Amino acid sequence: MAFGYSMGFLKAGQLNSFTGGVGWTMLVDESNDLILISKIFEGGQVNYISISDPLEPANSTEDSQKFTKHVKQFRNVGSSLASGTFSIYGVNQTIYAFTMQYKSMTNRIEFLRYSKKKILTLIKNVGIESETINAMFGWAMLGVDLNGDGYTELVVGAPAQCDDDEYYETGALHIYTGGDLETIGKVNRMRSILGTKIGSRFGNAIASADIDGDNIPGY
Repeated sequence: MAFGYSMGFLKAGQLNSFTGGVGWTMLVDESNDLILISKIFEGGQVNYISISDPLEPANSTEDSQKFTKHVKQFRNVGSSLASGTFSIYGVNQTIYAFTMQYKSMTNRIEFLRYSKKKILTLIKNVGIESETINAMFGWAMLGVDLNGDGYTELVVGAPAQCDDDEYYETGALHIYTGGDLETIGKVNRMRSILGTKIGSRFGNAIASADIDGDNIPGY
């Protein structure tokens, strides 16, 4: 509903960011009073509005020439969004992960932060690469503190991944441990759970809840 009201108050030239393409991705972040909205189409942008004042003009990464130039090499920008607390430049803050796809059908996750000027900016030279073609890496993502250390683990689904030529779309979950965002793509920060059933697309959706009442979220 907040998005519906804001449509009439878009900045000049921003309407294209909200129209065309296939599908929506939305993320609500109460800590920064933000709703992030991405529309999946060639190229792509991430738009954001205030939760408390949705009638205010929408903002967009489209306003950043550096961001727009950077994502031209990708498609399906923002097909999945997640948020969490990470350390970046020595400061703990809320970070937003978003998925993109190369024309080669491999995927990359990069990160945005909300600056003091209340602008979403790209965090340079930080990302997670998947070199597996058509794995749908990043199709679903979830930020959750699994071990209670105050930092967010990034859980990434790859529902079409399959490591055996005799199987297909068994799927996988990749867990990137919390802490310093600048090293999140290192191999020693990743834990993987692999699906075993043909065509199950394990990792197609991810959710978290304290199932056993131990005050530690499961997924």
